[in-house]
Amino acid sequence: MQPLALYIHIPYCLEKCPYCDFHSVATPKSAIPEENYARILIRQLEQFIPPQRELISIYFGGGTPSLMSPLFFERVLSAAAKHFLLRNPEVTVETNPATAGRKNFKRWRELGINRVSFGTQSFQTALLKKLGRSHVVQDGLRAVRQAQAAGLANVNCDLIFGIEGQTLKMLEADLRTVLDLKIPHVSAYQLTVEPNTPLAHWVQTGRTVLPAEKLLLPMHRLVSKRLEGAGLRRYEISNYARPGFESVHNLQYWRSGDYLGLGSGAVSKIGGRRWKTTRKLKAYLEENFTPEEEEILDAKTAWKEKWMMGLRLTEGLPLDEKENGWEEFFADWETEGWAQRENGRIRLTDKGFMLASRLTQNVFEFINRVC
Repeated sequence: MQPLALYIHIPYCLEKCPYCDFHSVATPKSAIPEENYARILIRQLEQFIPPQRELISIYFGGGTPSLMSPLFFERVLSAAAKHFLLRNPEVTVETNPATAGRKNFKRWRELGINRVSFGTQSFQTALLKKLGRSHVVQDGLRAVRQAQAAGLANVNCDLIFGIEGQTLKMLEADLRTVLDLKIPHVSAYQLTVEPNTPLAHWVQTGRTVLPAEKLLLPMHRLVSKRLEGAGLRRYEISNYARPGFESVHNLQYWRSGDYLGLGSGAVSKIGGRRWKTTRKLKAYLEENFTPEEEEILDAKTAWKEKWMMGLRLTEGLPLDEKENGWEEFFADWETEGWAQRENGRIRLTDKGFMLASRLTQNVFEFINRVC
């Protein structure tokens, strides 16, 4: 049986960031039904009874999973161990730096949690305010150091660039901070304006003015230059890691592997079938696990998604040059310096990564023509 990744969605946040379009609900910590939510997650897990498969990763995402107590993680991880084969899986908790401390990290490690992903976003006070983050700079510095002191060596920090008012000097300072902290994995994303978010409204009305393209391109180059120059290899468009610290969980997605999602709004894809648990939190808390959306992935869709995800990786994709038309198609990309072929694989260059969305669309159009 192919290995499986397990994603567990925690939809609760203390407050919702204006740029966020993930399924999350602003909730005071005292009002989070932690015990009941854990019980229902386990019930949902028990509804899914596959042949025993190995879990290579467990990922608690959100929302703000770090709002939950260690007992919550203990209950859910114990249930997973009863239903799946676990051989030292990567176990990640997404963490707001303001909501976890030394005691949490020590207990997490005892429970088998071995990776922490911090939503630091920036180490600049002005930029954190622009992003509507609830933590301050010192929270981020303290949390990372405390996690490392507790023995959690596998730490990721998220950085966002392209924020209103951000300069190259500010971005340089953020990159220097994560390198000084000896972070082994950095996810560096350009801020995107998602529909139906407060940020989208602010941009449309002129309340927020994001950096122009002429500044964004140097920002992309600066991120790659500084992180790769410090030994963090770029292995995906927005992700950099020291050897051995690449995200096992996210690679399962990018390599088109199977994953099971538990929790309100979580998505699963197993054996050519994809479904989404209801985002209606009230219905989920009443144990309604009926998929909100469900589809069987036909060959064309699976092919498109393989390319969409695989082109994100610096390892690229295996290329069967016998496939009708691929030779000529990718020859144009190579001529433009967008891609290169090596050892039977096709991969985007740094120049190609800057155009990844456009190039992926070109692949989709090609597949539509030949199918």
